[in-house]
Amino acid sequence: MHDCIRIPELLTQVCYHANDPDSNNASDLVALAMTCKAFKDPALDVLYYELHYTAHLFMCLPRDLWTLRKDEGPNAAAASTLFFSRAMVHADWLILQTYRQRVRIVHLNTASKFISVDSEALSAVRSFSGDNLLPNLRDYRVFNSKWRFVDRVPLLRGIMHFPELFFGPTLTTLSLDWLESTSLHTLNALSRTSPLIEKLSFTLYKSVGDQLLEKKLLEALENVTRSLKKIRIFQANFVHFESPVPFIPVLAMLATLPSLQYLNIRCRNLSLSFPSASVDRGTNLFPQLTRLRLAGNACQIAHLMSSLHAPSLEVVVLCFEQCEGDNAIPQTIAYMANWISNSAFPIRGVKLQFPEQYPPNLAAFKHLRPLFRFPTIQHFRLVCFPHPAFDDDQIDELSGAFSDLRTLSLLWSSNKYHSGLDTRVTLMGLVSLLRNCPKLAELGLTVDVTEEDTPHSRSDIGTSAANVCQTSLTKWEVFDSFIMENDIQYVSRVLACTAPHLSEVVYTAAEASTWPHSVVEEDAEIWRQVNERLECCMEARKHYVRHVYGA
Repeated sequence: MHDCIRIPELLTQVCYHANDPDSNNASDLVALAMTCKAFKDPALDVLYYELHYTAHLFMCLPRDLWTLRKDEGPNAAAASTLFFSRAMVHADWLILQTYRQRVRIVHLNTASKFISVDSEALSAVRSFSGDNLLPNLRDYRVFNSKWRFVDRVPLLRGIMHFPELFFGPTLTTLSLDWLESTSLHTLNALSRTSPLIEKLSFTLYKSVGDQLLEKKLLEALENVTRSLKKIRIFQANFVHFESPVPFIPVLAMLATLPSLQYLNIRCRNLSLSFPSASVDRGTNLFPQLTRLRLAGNACQIAHLMSSLHAPSLEVVVLCFEQCEGDNAIPQTIAYMANWISNSAFPIRGVKLQFPEQYPPNLAAFKHLRPLFRFPTIQHFRLVCFPHPAFDDDQIDELSGAFSDLRTLSLLWSSNKYHSGLDTRVTLMGLVSLLRNCPKLAELGLTVDVTEEDTPHSRSDIGTSAANVCQTSLTKWEVFDSFIMENDIQYVSRVLACTAPHLSEVVYTAAEASTWPHSVVEEDAEIWRQVNERLECCMEARKHYVRHVYGA
């Protein structure tokens, strides 16, 4: 054996290069494992490090032991079940032992067909393995949106019958989709078997006539919060809860987690009225919480905020959903501004996300002004903010309020309520933004850079650009900013002057863009030419620095 393949690090690198994470074809790794003894273990470690369902592990067993059968019902075309066709013997278990210790991650691969494992096969394996099948498993995720409303049983079939087989002492991340009252006992098992859990995520589904879900949910959460004190990230989706979610006891239990840093709750309940205008400190104290994401209608989001007290909060994300007839969004934004003022730490990031199909008059620029009293905000994002888009003066006001910005993304999207894309920010607005925010590194903003449509002359823009200090901007996502071929030279010159560190201009036309496809392709090519000119300017500047300073 050559000395070079005696180096473990080199063997590992070869195996990782042979592995294609974007493909289900593992033939290269299998061939590598069969090349020589030195490559066998490293290649198998990579091959079994991450599985697309536990059924893939059982396929290492002798072929006469297992068989696949397509499931009947609406999911039959996409799902199969692995059965044992004979009794499992000790020799089979010795083979399985060779592979089971290599598994670190089990998750749903959206590119592969779903394969579940028959409960009798799992029972046979358990008779050899004991309570834990995967002793080194760290990450178990069962989620895929394409299975929504089809057949939820296969997704949880394995862990529903034998949760202890998959929940071991090394597990740190668990994500489960479509939990019902019949499968909530898996969370109880988790509290007994996996004390190192740091990230827990689940989606609850309440079927018609299910009267036990609320009770079992509270019981499971009580066990989880009492036993799993290392949880840092907690995500729960209650959007398919038809009845009101018992948030008061849920939040009270979550507040007992001493290490909780990120809380993500999604819900949907249109029956609540808006909480009182006065913002008091919530009764549930989350001392370590730094990031909060709430999704739902405006009233539900405000109620959740009113029940929380997070003195260490740094980032807030609000996702407004089901906005038809919801006129409380401006009130919720103002409520959030008063609420985050209770934080002992300066707020660093705010993101507001709206549905693409929003009703008219949902929110406007003036409703953001309560947030302008937080100059410490470094990351500000608006996703699908209602039209009309901001103009130059509004961009100047916003950037003046957030002078410490590092990241800014303002995205509007046309939809059935809006007939066209109204880009009202010009190069003058962009220059004002860069002047007010010298630390801005990443920008996402649609700008009309054409000479014909701007109210300012190019001499005015040039004078304003000359007053801009060298900014930190390195990336600008222009979305579907309209540009013409005769604008390339001037736009490149302005950007080279105001943003000398700009290395990437990304053109990403929105799917809902009203521009014809041919126009989108033409704009993409023009922005590519702008990118090339900026690269030339940057290289020339580097050459000049080397020449002047002798570097």
